[in-house]
Amino acid sequence: MKNSVSLGILLTSAAYMAFTFHDAMIKILTSSIPVWQILFFRSLTILLGCLAFGRGKLVRQTMASPIIKPMIARSILLLSAWLSYYSAASHLQLAEVTTLYYAAPVVGTLLAWLILKEEVTPARWLAVGVGFVGVLIACNPIGLAISWPVYLALQAAVLWASAMVLLRKTSLHEKTTVQLAVSNVFFLIMTGVPSSIPGAPLT
Repeated sequence: MKNSVSLGILLTSAAYMAFTFHDAMIKILTSSIPVWQILFFRSLTILLGCLAFGRGKLVRQTMASPIIKPMIARSILLLSAWLSYYSAASHLQLAEVTTLYYAAPVVGTLLAWLILKEEVTPARWLAVGVGFVGVLIACNPIGLAISWPVYLALQAAVLWASAMVLLRKTSLHEKTTVQLAVSNVFFLIMTGVPSSIPGAPLT
């Protein structure tokens, strides 16, 4: 059990490190490429990677999954979160959007306590609070005014946290590759048409 928790902490840390580089690249791309197109090609790349790994077996497992509806619901939350975040990133500085987005762990901890009935000790609440304060100090978002991009970044944090709570449920019943396949097929369908239209909204 201890090894599993340690591995989970290690993988989570690695994921957030990868997201840091991801955010920097998104900030660069959103200055000249519509958000819809970024999401489309991001999803296409992930889906092709999943298919290269799982091949026909992955397709069969995905189509036969008994929890396809919860995974689609999670995909809706994730798509809304990414659209909100990418749109905010095109107008805010990277430090600002990162600071706002890191409200997600606070929201996620609260939702896990309310919805999943997980035990959250005072020490964990303190750790989450101290971590968020640390991000605020590091990014120094002094003078950040309330605006539409700020709202979008906060909305992305709430949506992302909600999707993670749902992931906690779906991950108990389905493989990671299947969940990735479902999410990214959904993303491709939803972003395919707008990404092909010049001057589509959310640029």
